[in-house]
Amino acid sequence: MYAMSYSRKHPKPKVVKEPVQVYLDAPDRAILDQVAEAEGLSRAEVLRRGIRAYAVQVRAEPSPVLSLLDRIEAEARQAGVASDEPFDPAGHYVEDEARRWFGGA
Repeated sequence: MYAMSYSRKHPKPKVVKEPVQVYLDAPDRAILDQVAEAEGLSRAEVLRRGIRAYAVQVRAEPSPVLSLLDRIEAEARQAGVASDEPFDPAGHYVEDEARRWFGGA
């Protein structure tokens, strides 16, 4: 029996990269250099990661909690509640249920 070792070298996929020129002022260049050195990355990689992180922020779906708070605030304005007054859209329900369960005024 023959022991053969096959070493297939797969060529790396060709990645097309487009050069982009960016003009930075001295403070931004210093930040870029500091981050690159601290992370052991090239300046180009720091910029790539920064672009991706920024894109995540810009493309992010609105928070469901913030959307709910916006709706509650809109209802408060519609109901004529002053912005400095607490607004509890379910408050009347809670009060009614408390009266039903525990009686009283």
